Amino acid sequence: MTSSHTGSTGTARRFIWLAAAIVAAIALYSTGWYFAARSLTAETNAVLQRLSSNGDRASCENLEARGYPFRIGLFCDSIFLERRMDGFALQAGALRSAAQIYAPRQIIAELESPARINAPGLLPLKLNWEAVRASARLTTKLPERASLVATRLYIDIDEPNEADGEFLRARELQLHFRPAERDIELGLRFSGAEAGDTLPGPDLPPLSGIADIAIDNGVDRFARGAIGLLGSSYVIKRLDLAFEGGGTVNVSGPVAIGEDGLIDATLEIHTGETIRLMEVLAAAYPHLSSQLAALSAGLAALGPDQSLPLRIRKGVAIFGFIELGRIPPL
Repeated sequence: MTSSHTGSTGTARRFIWLAAAIVAAIALYSTGWYFAARSLTAETNAVLQRLSSNGDRASCENLEARGYPFRIGLFCDSIFLERRMDGFALQAGALRSAAQIYAPRQIIAELESPARINAPGLLPLKLNWEAVRASARLTTKLPERASLVATRLYIDIDEPNEADGEFLRARELQLHFRPAERDIELGLRFSGAEAGDTLPGPDLPPLSGIADIAIDNGVDRFARGAIGLLGSSYVIKRLDLAFEGGGTVNVSGPVAIGEDGLIDATLEIHTGETIRLMEVLAAAYPHLSSQLAALSAGLAALGPDQSLPLRIRKGVAIFGFIELGRIPPL
């Protein structure tokens, strides 16, 4: 009897100690999580204060950290950033972000529409979307990599005197970013892109594409906050475009944008399904139908592996021997 009673007492004591250890571990973990949440909120507020200097402004309305117990991330009702010196401004809806406790540098985020963007060299834009999701792996300077996926994207000119409607729209847009030594490599994927009701110009069918672009000296430019288009240069490693219903275009070559906003480029253009492509372009540019017919015949005579140059000098674009027109300054 004594031995049985002593064994039961020992088992109960071990159970009590195990329960106490579990409770202590949970309490210690919870204390650490809330300490990390307060630190993250305080650090973010400090960054916002640093950004809100010299006439600049930055805010994350109703900022708080959420995600207990296994995640941690920042939430705010709206975001705003304005850089007075270079004229950049961004305003958007609610931001939700999260990272796993065991991988705090791998961040995912969602952003609600609408967004308004002002950037050097661009008209003010208003963006709406069905969903925008982003992910990034952070390092001490630039992200090691970052991606953004937007579905049902609608872009319009954000001007009071502009008519209602979309300037551009796309079913899906993907943007991928990573540093590569001194340059930055951008990957772009889009589908169902087409001009909206408010964009004057040719009536082209929806377009899908894939692009791989290198930003010359992009790491230094981003580190200095020089995110504008003016004075930048790029190398289009690959740009594949396909019209719905047939007709493809492949583009490669260097592009530069001067401080005056004018484009200079020397691009190689390869075409596929050439007859269909020329039909699409002739419908969009009826005043060039005769030249496009001659170009189509010339391409057919050259064979499937030939290409034509697209030269842009100070904004004047010439495709083969056809002057397409002048591209206005960005």
